[in-house]
Parts: sequence; structure tokens; C-alpha cells
Amino acid sequence: MRKTISIIMAGTISGLAAMFLGCEWESTEDGFNTSKGAGASVNFSGVYRAQSGGVLAGDITQIVVSQAGNSIEVWDSNNAYYTGSVGSPGVISSADSVSGLYSAGAIMVQSQLNFEGRNTSSGKYVIFSGIVHAVAVTDVQGTTTSVTVSGGTNNSTTVNINAPPVTINNQTTDATATSTGSTTTYSLTEANSQYILDGNWQEENGTSYSVSAIAPAASGTFTTASN
Repeated sequence: MRKTISIIMAGTISGLAAMFLGCEWESTEDGFNTSKGAGASVNFSGVYRAQSGGVLAGDITQIVVSQAGNSIEVWDSNNAYYTGSVGSPGVISSADSVSGLYSAGAIMVQSQLNFEGRNTSSGKYVIFSGIVHAVAVTDVQGTTTSVTVSGGTNNSTTVNINAPPVTINNQTTDATATSTGSTTTYSLTEANSQYILDGNWQEENGTSYSVSAIAPAASGTFTTASN
């Protein structure tokens, strides 16, 4: 009897081992994006100049960013060409709870921005990595729409007991669950917003520059929701 049990257990363990060894685990090496990416569609194209009014990096005074989808092309003031990408934009702050607007100076949306290429002035290969923010210049007011969401059916049962004698009455009531809320859409324009680009300009010989540039907003919208 003991031999039979031992054989069954050994067979079970072997089967489990074969099952796990045969599994293919999914890889998570696709990278990640720190932007939230929900409810925002912003184009970060523009002419970016140093916030200080001087140079951006080395002898470069400005860069021109052209965005199509999540791809970007960049030209510097010396006509050097770079290519890169923009991450999914994410809403990072909330509007005023009373007025519903973003006041001047509020950072509303941000995204990762990266590009690389050869700096024709220095002759060195460049890798730039940074974050671009959409910042309110004036108060930004959104358009609010009410939303009603219908959910599933809630079942409730009422049990009434009358005694004596004991009588049990069951009554089931079905009700559809609903919730109400609102969504507010904000539009970014050259008149109410600007883009601020902060990042690191790294050249292959070890030279690096801290970049802080500014450009008028191009276009975009983002939406927030409340219950």
C-alpha cells in the first residue's frame, strides 16, 4: 500500500514539474513610459528658445521641433538634424475645485521627449532626454459635460417573518444601478498656454548641457472626469 502511494505522489510531482517547465513566461522588456497618457492629445511642435534668452547648448540658440504622431524631427539653429519621439502625454494636475479652471502658471500636461543626432557644429553625436510641460499662461477654462452611466442590475431580497404561526414571505426586487458625473475638456492654444522643455543634452565626448527652453503652445486638448 505504501509503495502504491509513493508511486502516485512521485507521478503527480513529475507531472506538475513538466507542466511548469513547459510554460512560456511573458517578457516585460518592452520598456515603460512614465506619462499617464489618459485623456490627453497634445502636439508639442514649436520653436524652442532658451528661457534665459541665451544659448540652449554650446552655440545653439534654438531648436525647431516638428511632431507627427509620437515621432519628432528636430533642427537646431546651425541646421543640424535630429530624430526622436514623444511619449504619451499625461494630465498631472487638477483644476481649481471651485472655479474649475487652471490658473496662470499651472502645469497641466507633460510628456517625455527624446531625440538624437549629430551636432554639425561640434561634430559630436548628441543624445537628448527630457520632459516637456504644457503650462498655463492665462487662466484656462474648460467645457463641462454631464455624464450618466448605467451599470448592472442590483438584486435585493426582503424576508418577512410573521409569528405565530410562522410565515416567511420572500420578495425580490431588481433595480438598475446608475451613476452621474461630468467630464471637462480643456483646449491648449498659443493664447493661453506655452511649452517648457527641460532636459539633458549629452554629447559623445562627455560634454553635457542642462537645457531649459520655452515655446508658444501649438494645439491640444485634455479631459478630466469627476463623479
